[in-house]
Amino acid sequence: MQMSKKTFLLSLFLVVNKAGARTEDYQNFLWEPYDKSAITYADEVIIDDSASSNISITFPNSGSWRVLASSCNGSWTGKRKSNYRYWLQYKNEWIKDSSGLVYKLEDLSGWDVSYSDPVPGYVTVVSVNTYGEHTMSTCWPVGFVAKFYPGIAIPHFKAKIVVERSAAYPGKYNLKVPFWWGYEENKGEGDTPFIGWRQFGFILAQQQPSYVDVPVTITSKCNFNTSPINLSHGIMSGRESDGSQTKPYNLNVTCTPGTSLSVKLLGTQKVSGKTDNYTQCGTGGMCELTFDNGKYDETMTIDNSKTLSIKSTYRLNDIAKPVAESFEGSGVLQVLVN
Repeated sequence: MQMSKKTFLLSLFLVVNKAGARTEDYQNFLWEPYDKSAITYADEVIIDDSASSNISITFPNSGSWRVLASSCNGSWTGKRKSNYRYWLQYKNEWIKDSSGLVYKLEDLSGWDVSYSDPVPGYVTVVSVNTYGEHTMSTCWPVGFVAKFYPGIAIPHFKAKIVVERSAAYPGKYNLKVPFWWGYEENKGEGDTPFIGWRQFGFILAQQQPSYVDVPVTITSKCNFNTSPINLSHGIMSGRESDGSQTKPYNLNVTCTPGTSLSVKLLGTQKVSGKTDNYTQCGTGGMCELTFDNGKYDETMTIDNSKTLSIKSTYRLNDIAKPVAESFEGSGVLQVLVN
C-alpha cells in the first residue's frame, strides 16, 4: 500500500498584551509667583562669635502664577494621577550684601536635593511630593498667568547662615537674600527626556530672584576700640635707626570671663624670608610688628580684660647702607574669638 504524504502548515500568532504599557498622556508645568513683591519674611537671626546661626524663612501663599515651563503630550481629558511640589533655589557661594556683611547658606533641612541636572553656582531643592488625582487641563503656554491657590502649602525653608568674620562688626543688619522658587504641577504619566522637570533648575536660574529680608544682629563676647592704630618712629639717624622702637599703643580688650581669644599681627607688604608680622617700610628697611614684648601670634584666655601693648621695631635691610627717606608701613591686627 502506498502512503500519501501531507504537509501541515502551522500558523503562529504573537499576541502582544498592551495592558501594561506606559501611558504617555501628561502635563508638566512650572509656575512662578506672578507678584514677587508679596510679603516674605524670616525670623530674626542672632549671630555671635561662632559666625553662624540657623535661619527660618516663610514664603507667601501666592494666588497668582505665571507659567515658566510647559511640557504636554497625548490626551488632556479626564482625571489622572498627579503630583505637586515646590522648587527652591539659592546661591551656593559667598554673597556680599549691600549692608557690608558677607554670608552664605549651608545645611538645608526640610527640602530634598533636586534630581534635575545640577545648575552651576546654585543649590536646587524640592519639597516632598504630594500625590492625588486631578482633572487634566489645557496645555498652558509659557507666560500664561492664572489665578489659583496651590493645594499644598510651601514648607518653611530652614538652613544655616554663615557670615565672614572679617566683615561682621557688631550691630544690626538687614540682609536681602535672593531666592528663586516655583510650583510644579504634574498630571498624568510619562515624560520626554531632556525637557520638562529635568530643566526646571536651569529655567529658574534665568529668572529675576525674589528677595527675602532677613534681620541679623551681630554680637560679640569681646569689645575693643576698632579705630586705626598709629605707630610713629619719628626721626631716626643712620645706623642707629636699626632696632628703633615706637612708643607702645595700649589696646584694652574686654571679654566675657573665660573667653578664648586669638590675636595675630600681619604685615600688609610681606617681606621675603620673614614671618608674617613683618612689613616693608620704605626701600631701606622693614618694620616688625609685635605685642606684649615680642609676640605676634598668640591664643589666650581672657578672664575679664586684657591690655595688648603693640609696637613696631624698625630693621635696616643692610646696616652698612642706611637709606635717608620718609616711609610708611602698614599691618592688620587680627582678633578672633574662638
